Amino acid sequence: MNVDDLRRTLDQLAGPEPAATTRAYDAVRHRARIGRARRVALVAVTVMALIGATTITVRALDTRDRVSVSSPSNTARPTDWSAFCAQAAKIQAASEPGPSADPSLSLFQSRFAHLIRLAPTRQLQHALADARPYLVMQPRTPPPKARTALQTVDHTLADHCGRTVLDVFKIGYQFLVTPSRSPSVTSVALGDLVPSEIVGGDGALWMMASHGGGTNPDQCVLAKLDPLSGSTATFPLPTCGFNATAGGGSLYFESNASIATDFTREIRILKVDTATGAATPLDPVALSVKGSSIAHTQLAYADGSLWLWGMVGGDGQLNQVSPDTGAVERTFASLPPIGGTEPLITSTPGQLWLAGGSGGGATLSRLDTKTGLLTNGPSLGTTGAGNILWLTSLNSEVFAGVFDATGSGGAGGTFHVFALNDDGTVRTTTTVDQFGATVTSGDVGVWMLGPGATCKTGEPLIRVDPASLSARVVTTLRPSFNPCTVGGFRRFAAVGTHLFALDTDTTQANTRLYRITP
Repeated sequence: MNVDDLRRTLDQLAGPEPAATTRAYDAVRHRARIGRARRVALVAVTVMALIGATTITVRALDTRDRVSVSSPSNTARPTDWSAFCAQAAKIQAASEPGPSADPSLSLFQSRFAHLIRLAPTRQLQHALADARPYLVMQPRTPPPKARTALQTVDHTLADHCGRTVLDVFKIGYQFLVTPSRSPSVTSVALGDLVPSEIVGGDGALWMMASHGGGTNPDQCVLAKLDPLSGSTATFPLPTCGFNATAGGGSLYFESNASIATDFTREIRILKVDTATGAATPLDPVALSVKGSSIAHTQLAYADGSLWLWGMVGGDGQLNQVSPDTGAVERTFASLPPIGGTEPLITSTPGQLWLAGGSGGGATLSRLDTKTGLLTNGPSLGTTGAGNILWLTSLNSEVFAGVFDATGSGGAGGTFHVFALNDDGTVRTTTTVDQFGATVTSGDVGVWMLGPGATCKTGEPLIRVDPASLSARVVTTLRPSFNPCTVGGFRRFAAVGTHLFALDTDTTQANTRLYRITP
């Protein structure tokens, strides 16, 4: 074999097509068989093996944006499904109507390349790369390799993210029929811990709890649960707290002390560092309410501040509170009336969304967190007797659950789910037969939970499609006791790719924490 022959052989070995590699191998083997340059042939085969074992080059649809996937066998892959699912959610949001919509092909290519990098398994990484051309455009018949890759992507999205190829990429193939799959539901062992409420924060589930039940301030502890292993760590607290919220690397709770002379309750903030579990009571009074009004307050973290809403002198008052000192920085009035339970707060970047809760009507208000401009409206009721029962936000959109009473005394009515753009306009709304009393959202999408038609029917877990707002029951929680107690405030939370539901009547015997993997 002369130099030119060797050069041509090595050029063949570096080619991107498997057939070229096979032809190169045959050429070298033929030369070896006839006794010409056996050592050169051995070297060439070794080079070929190294090239094949170390690098796979995937052709992108846009040849200017090639994705090279290095796959040496000893390189670890990331294992964070939450980051992967969050990126899939971003791609989905960009392909749907709304403020996050962005059909730019170049941005899609960039987002998709990042999705490949976040894939927690090599199989998924390679499947995404192979499926990529067929997720940008839809040929009539993808080749067999692409079909297999598309099926892998579809099933993985369904198993770990609660989504499908059709959801994320708005491209459907008849051979992609994601199998009907009930989510995994397990009961988490809590020992003698009895949580009163749960909240997700910084990759963990946090529980305000007591040992054996009860509300004695000396018994309250904060419990941190690892969503994957189920292991629990507890931290002491100087006092009990409620209305938990998370943000900025901390948890925040309301804590209160009553003044017996006029039944005033002074609400202060209890701050907990999520890295260490260390609790710090903040001294300033963040809000003062009278008597039972303590049951009609709400605390939220948004845009670097705490927001505390309650009844003051018969009217609603919203205080912006420093998360560092607990001091009140601004006060707002002229809010939607607070109903018979807690008022509702959710947030999108730069805005706070407010509703009075059950019995508080159907008016939704928006507060610009920078300027302080408060905008009342729109009203989401259709009969004049509507109530906003829950609020949540996802990808800069707000979702509201509304009950419109049609019968005398509110005996009958219809349930609606609304999706709103960040300017307060209604993007879409739909009537739903399956409606949950509580809601959560996150990397897993939007989910509602119970109660059912009666206590005996259990607690339906309902997936809400953010695009169409269709609601579908995917499973039912059937505790052997008090199945109506799952609903309520801070009893349903999302952490990464898991959902958690708390069922308790404050006794150890009748407390269950469910971990749900959609």
